[in-house]
Amino acid sequence: MTFTINEGPNLVIRDVEFVGNRQIDDRSLSRAMKGNREQSLWTVFKGGGSYKEDAFAEDAQSVEDYYRDRGYVNARVGAPELRPLDTSADGRTQWVQLRIPVTEGERYRIGSVTFEGNQLVPTSTLERLFSLEEGDWYSQAAVRKGLEKAREVYGAAGYMEFTGFPELTTSSVPQALRAGDPVVDVRMKLTEGPQYTVNRITFTGNTTTRDEVIRREVQLVEGGVFNTEALKYSIRRLNQLGYFKPLEGNDKDLKIEKSTAREHAVDVTLAFEEQNRNQLTFGAGVSQFDGVFGNLAYTTTNFSGRGESVTVSAQRGDRSSIYQLAFSEPYVFSRPMTAGFDLYSRKIDFLTGVDSVGYSEVRSGFNLTGGHALFRFSRVFLTYGYEVIDTAIAEDLIEELDSRGNIGVPVFDPFLDEGRHVESRLTPTFVHSTVDNPVFPRSGKKLQLTVPFAGGILGGTSSYVRPEIESIVYIPHTSRTALGLRLNGGWIRPYGNTTALPYYLRYFLGGEYQIRGVDIRTVGPTDEDNRALGGNKFVLFNAEYYFDVFRMMRLLVFHDAGQAFSDDERVDLRRLRTSSGVEARFMMPVLNVPFRLIYAWNVYRDAFQPARAFKFAVGTTF
Repeated sequence: MTFTINEGPNLVIRDVEFVGNRQIDDRSLSRAMKGNREQSLWTVFKGGGSYKEDAFAEDAQSVEDYYRDRGYVNARVGAPELRPLDTSADGRTQWVQLRIPVTEGERYRIGSVTFEGNQLVPTSTLERLFSLEEGDWYSQAAVRKGLEKAREVYGAAGYMEFTGFPELTTSSVPQALRAGDPVVDVRMKLTEGPQYTVNRITFTGNTTTRDEVIRREVQLVEGGVFNTEALKYSIRRLNQLGYFKPLEGNDKDLKIEKSTAREHAVDVTLAFEEQNRNQLTFGAGVSQFDGVFGNLAYTTTNFSGRGESVTVSAQRGDRSSIYQLAFSEPYVFSRPMTAGFDLYSRKIDFLTGVDSVGYSEVRSGFNLTGGHALFRFSRVFLTYGYEVIDTAIAEDLIEELDSRGNIGVPVFDPFLDEGRHVESRLTPTFVHSTVDNPVFPRSGKKLQLTVPFAGGILGGTSSYVRPEIESIVYIPHTSRTALGLRLNGGWIRPYGNTTALPYYLRYFLGGEYQIRGVDIRTVGPTDEDNRALGGNKFVLFNAEYYFDVFRMMRLLVFHDAGQAFSDDERVDLRRLRTSSGVEARFMMPVLNVPFRLIYAWNVYRDAFQPARAFKFAVGTTF
């Protein structure tokens, strides 16, 4: 037996026409469809444009939903018609017009709204969840959103089988309310179901991370009420750790099964896939900040699977030398209290202008930190730091002063504070973060407020207050795209016996972690020789639009803007330095840090900045 199959031409949609629509235009209706849209550059890029018969039922439902979201309760979509338009020379492609008949029906306003079947939650509470006001146009989207909110309320109380649907009937509302428009009464029919508890919570796949580290982030307890909202919160907290590949909350990594041991109880299983959070790096390189350098470092955020952070690093280069030992325990005595220390010594030579005139800082000291969970996703910290800062003028600046005959009368006032400084400071910090992933975030918000104050009764050579605030939001757009925004600002003010700020305390912007495309420490007040003076306040704005190519590779476009202002200047947003560009960001599988390739262009630049710049960096901007 032989089957001869003639596939026929590939049907490509050149035009979509709706028949019978009078109130909503073709373009708006076609945008509601996903599977069958007319061919364009965008649909070709996404692999679309061809007619998909099996996807039309879903498209028809989307069009009907679009109508019902706007009050057309009885809208219907009929069977489609394909009209041939043209055929390619080889006969393999045929362009068609897709004609879709629709019946709009009348547009309804809302009459009465009632609830049936609710015993646990009062009707007054449900009314606040549903944005259905008498006299407004009926919206199926508002009903759906109200049901989602109600499901969250019931789910938090363990009623995971809660269901509901609207029953619509023609209203007998007086003509004065109807104002000539038909009216529909909405009766929400609810089924609450039984209350469920948690029987067992099981973890699989955590080959390194200990069960107690996971369990302290899970807000469900065995024997307690099965709170679905607490489960969502727990998944977000686990993702924030970064120890595992992100949990999606689907059947692959989350199983909720009715228990056979107890009635109205569930067994919860979380399946993890460990990510290596240990970073062992050694080698050499070159960067704008450090110059040529060699380094050896070990960093982990999950030491021995206990959730502790450890950093041991040593780096030496022609412009920097950095040594650090740090440790942090996020749960002290199995309570949500943080404790840690940081010992360090850093020497960095800065360039203060294009003529390589330099300035050097050597910082040595320690920080002691304690913190406590305040409420969901929020923590407060208190850090005490003691630091010795030695500043020095580079030899080329001394030679310049000597050549000008200005020894004893420096031409660069900020260097008047050359010498040894001692800081004793206390820093309270508030952090609220719902960001879903520490390396490749897609959703959530972060707010951080720090108010360091030094000197005074704490001692030291400098007394100042330095409040800073940072606000970040990530807005998901599609399954692979998202928008990230950051607003950052700070201000420093001396007090007591300190009348002028030391040079090392002033603000300097620029570089891959602030304004990409401009050199580090080049944005801010300068003197007549274009040497950086630094400011006592700054504002910084960053915007990134992400496209995730793979799970650990991200392309993005960005726009950065910022400026530091001197003591006698007001913050002027018109003077912000800007940079725009594109970036590729990917996780190195061995080093476990995000590497970045940045191409930036500077529209508003000074004579010393390039119009185009290609840079390499490690980490993220925010």
